[in-house]
Amino acid sequence: MTLTRRLSLLNYAQEHDAWIIEDDYDSEFKYSGRPLPALSALDSELRVLYVGTCSKSMFSAIRLGYVVVPPEMVDGIGKAKVLLGQNSSPLVEQALSRFMDDGRFVEHILIMRRVYRKRRDLIFDCLSSTCPDSLTPQPRDAGMHMLA
Repeated sequence: MTLTRRLSLLNYAQEHDAWIIEDDYDSEFKYSGRPLPALSALDSELRVLYVGTCSKSMFSAIRLGYVVVPPEMVDGIGKAKVLLGQNSSPLVEQALSRFMDDGRFVEHILIMRRVYRKRRDLIFDCLSSTCPDSLTPQPRDAGMHMLA
C-alpha cells in the first residue's frame, strides 16, 4: 500500500477502535527503491499486531514466527500460544536470538536479497525467452513471487 493508504488505514483503526493484523512475511526481499515503513512502524496508537516468520528469510524447517504486540497483550498472546500447543524449540529460539543480536541476521538478509534477486531475474529471462507466445512475466520489486 502507498504511504497515504497506510496512514488512512491507521486512522480508520483508531477512529473505530479496531485492530490491524499486519502479515509481513517477506518484506526483507525488496529489490529496488526504498521500502515503505511497515504499518506497525507508523502506528503511534498501538493498533497494529505485526506478524512475521523466519521461514522465508532463513529456511522453512526453522518453524519460527513472531507477533509484535502492544505491551498489555504480551501475557495474553503468550497464554494463547501455550493453549494452542504450537511449541518451538527453546534452543532454536535462543540461537536465532543470538544470530540477530550479533548482527549476522542482517548480513544474512543482505546476502539472500542478492541471491533471490538473481533468481528472480533468471526466471524472468527464461520465461521471456522460452515462452513469449504464452506467458508475459511481470517481475515485482519485492517478494518471492512473479506474475505471468
